[in-house]
Amino acid sequence: MDRRKTAVFVYDYVVIVLLGIVDAFNFSILIIGNFVPMGMNGIAVMIQYVVGSESGWFSWFSLIVNLPLCILAFIFVDKQFAFRSYVYVLTLSVAYFILSRFTDVSVKYAYHSQNVLLPVLASSVLSGVIYGLVFKRNASTGGMDVVGKLVAYLKPQLNFIWVSFSFSAIVAVASYFVMGNDVEQVILCIIFTFLSSFIGNSILKGTRSALKIEVVTVHAQEISQLIIDKLHHTATVTKAQGMYKHAEYDLLICVINKRQLYDLEQILKQFPDTFAYIIQVNSTVGLFNRGS
Repeated sequence: MDRRKTAVFVYDYVVIVLLGIVDAFNFSILIIGNFVPMGMNGIAVMIQYVVGSESGWFSWFSLIVNLPLCILAFIFVDKQFAFRSYVYVLTLSVAYFILSRFTDVSVKYAYHSQNVLLPVLASSVLSGVIYGLVFKRNASTGGMDVVGKLVAYLKPQLNFIWVSFSFSAIVAVASYFVMGNDVEQVILCIIFTFLSSFIGNSILKGTRSALKIEVVTVHAQEISQLIIDKLHHTATVTKAQGMYKHAEYDLLICVINKRQLYDLEQILKQFPDTFAYIIQVNSTVGLFNRGS
C-alpha cells in the first residue's frame, strides 16, 4: 500500500470514528428521552426507555444485534463494508456509554419535553449528514443498512426500499404502544425517518448529479460544436431511424450540469426541427467537467 492509499485509509477510519462520536452526542442529547428514531436504533431506544435511562441498554443492544449482522455481511457480501460498519457501531456504542455516565438525563428530558419538535429536526439533519458521509466511505450506521446488503445478496428480486420502509413502519407503530399510547411518537418517528433519509441521500448524490440530454436531429454536427464551444462538454452521436416515415436522423447524447440547462435550450432553439428530452442523472463517474 503506497503512502497516498495509506493516508486515504487512515483518513476514512478517522472520519468514521469521529462521526460515531458525533452520533453518540446526537442520541444522548437529542434523541433518547424525546422520541423513537427509525430502524434498529429505534428498537434500542425503546428498550432503553423500558428498562431505564441509566441502564446503558442502548449501547449493549446495538453491539449485540449488529455483531451477527456484520459477520454475515463480512462472509457473504463485502468485508470492508462489514468491518467499517462495525467500527462505526462500536464507536457509537462506547461513546454513548461514556456520555451517559456524565449526562444528567433527567434534566435533559425535562428541558426537551417543552418543545420536542426542535430536537427531532436537529437530530434529523445531523443523522442525515452522518448517514451520507459514512456511506461515502463504504460503511454504514449498522442495523437496517447492513440488513439491506444481506437482503440484496440473498433476495436480489426484493426492493430494499420497501423492506426498509416496512421495518421502519413497524418501529413507528411499536413506539405508540411502548411510549404510553402516544400518537405524537409515531409522527415524530415518521418526520425523523423522512428528513434524515432525504438529507442522507442528497449528500450521497452530492455534486455528482447531472442532466443527460438526448437530441433527435439532422443538425448533429452544428449542435455538437455549439455544445463544445459554449458549454465546454462534448457529445456522442449515433444513427437513428424514425419509424413513422423511416427517415434517417442522428441521436446526439450529452451530459451537462444542471445550471447549463437554460444555455442548452437556447442552443436547441436555433434548430426548430430538433427534438430533445432530458433525463435526471443521479451520479457521474470518471472525467466530467463540473466547473463550467
